[in-house]
Amino acid sequence: ANNAEAAPPALASVLMADWTNSTGDKSLDYALQPTLITGIERAPFIGVFSRNSTELFRDNRNPPLDEKAALELASREGIQFIVAANIQPDGDAYALSARAITPQDGESVFEVNTTAQSNDELLPAVAELAQLIREEFGDSPGEEPQSSSTILVGDSLLSAGLYASADAHASDGDWEQAIENYAKAIDADPGFGMAYLGWALSLQQLNQLEASKLQWQEVLGNLESLSERQRYRALALHAANSESDYEKATANYDLLIENYPAEVVGRSELGSLHFEAHRFDQAFTQIAVLRDRYPSNLAYQARYARYAMYAGEFEISSQQAEKNLKRDPESVLPYLQIAMAKLARGEISTAEKSYRTMARQDPLASSLAITGRVDIALLQGNYAAAIELLDSAQPASGTSGNSSIAVHHNIYRAIALHGLGDDTAAGKRIEAILPTIDKVSGLLVAGQLLVTLGELETAKSIVARLNMRKSNAGTAEADLLAGAIALAEARFVDAVDLLVASIADTDTWLARFTLGQTYALADYQAEALGEFKQCEDRLGEATALFLDDIPTFHYSAPLYLWLAKTKQQLGMSREATADYERYLDLRVATDASQLTIDARTRLEKISSR
Repeated sequence: ANNAEAAPPALASVLMADWTNSTGDKSLDYALQPTLITGIERAPFIGVFSRNSTELFRDNRNPPLDEKAALELASREGIQFIVAANIQPDGDAYALSARAITPQDGESVFEVNTTAQSNDELLPAVAELAQLIREEFGDSPGEEPQSSSTILVGDSLLSAGLYASADAHASDGDWEQAIENYAKAIDADPGFGMAYLGWALSLQQLNQLEASKLQWQEVLGNLESLSERQRYRALALHAANSESDYEKATANYDLLIENYPAEVVGRSELGSLHFEAHRFDQAFTQIAVLRDRYPSNLAYQARYARYAMYAGEFEISSQQAEKNLKRDPESVLPYLQIAMAKLARGEISTAEKSYRTMARQDPLASSLAITGRVDIALLQGNYAAAIELLDSAQPASGTSGNSSIAVHHNIYRAIALHGLGDDTAAGKRIEAILPTIDKVSGLLVAGQLLVTLGELETAKSIVARLNMRKSNAGTAEADLLAGAIALAEARFVDAVDLLVASIADTDTWLARFTLGQTYALADYQAEALGEFKQCEDRLGEATALFLDDIPTFHYSAPLYLWLAKTKQQLGMSREATADYERYLDLRVATDASQLTIDARTRLEKISSR
């Protein structure tokens, strides 16, 4: 006998069509679907999509999804099968069936059937139908579900229907109506863990954080009603949303995709967590899996290009961006990704061309394109050109519709004024907009410029504002800015402690760069070089430092100057010369900023030896 273990089934992707309901009982239209999905998802090798899978729908959220629409959507998105389930009267009983269909040819792969003698038997019959579907796809037969409570979504048709309705409203962004229906589902079934989960998430969408904590406790108290796959998701969501413990959330998602390799939502969320933690290589790895499995899904292709840019995989990002533009000519961000790939290669004029093309898309794209061109001007030290571009842009209250861009425009203007030697005007610009800045990123960049201008007391007031934020990001940015202030005051030990603390919260490019500056000025050149080399290796992060796709590549220019100065101090004259030249090659001849004057002077001294 051959005792070798059978190979596991191949991964399969399934899109669930809406049930065809011929009973005349409208309450059954959606009440059966959650149990069918939960049952099918017991198979680790099956990834399930449904009408609530927002990554599938570009314009219309939560649309009707009959068999024809499901076939068209699955064909467009590269999903291997649709499952179309049907319920109809069978005398006093019900006949339930489900077909798996390949969207390319519309051929039925298999059909399974079961019956229910009464309404009370419907949900168990749906669970049986799910088991038959799993077995047809290759799952091991014969093992009954863990328990009815972990397979049936709701303990009655009433609670199941209310839950399905709540989920539909949540997918539409109608959080108040979703909460109302989740609450009714729980009234009908007090142990309904998935309803508590939906309620908690909906409350968070409404920023009702204290109320959501109560529902999260109910989720934890009713985990037994969830399937194993749902538990991993719920624990990850609880860790991220209720505890802000992103490492615990990451660990639960890791377990989820380890045990359920076809998992789609969890892998997508894991990529997002890595991205927010600035672990761009790992974020890119996760989204690459989804992109390869679903090569027709534009949402995954867009994230693949975006994550590749932040990971410093500029060629991959640019190539994917070109493909995405062909599929969606009205999209905007591919132009940014293409421009950044050009800038990373030193092709400034072609990067500028990409932004000019972007500007023709719509007013928001035009505003972002101006920001990109200003970023290039600041990268070159062409401060007069930067101000001229900003003068031509939509005013802060204009039609750009993006307050973050407006804040950056004002700060970039202040940076340009500083570059031209007008520190008084630069300081006044920052002080004028400071009361209107709410986002952490805006407060940080304003604070950094104030430190450069010597306005340390105002910068310290920003640290206080950042420390009031109850998030890792706020803490990390507060420590970063406080570290920059300590550096300006030559308190090197304090600066190092604060910057290391910032990195422990969130390992950002800016914190690493500022730490490198601190080591260099404290004459720890080897340590400084280590930090600057990390910044060089993580150049992709400098494209948009605050993960909001607003161009910030000009921050990378001083890196080469600091690399050169550090290498010069370490006796690495040849490499220092190359870095000075690289910095100066970026700058226009008219740049008379202190940084550029310093670079020219140092290069002349090295060259004259």
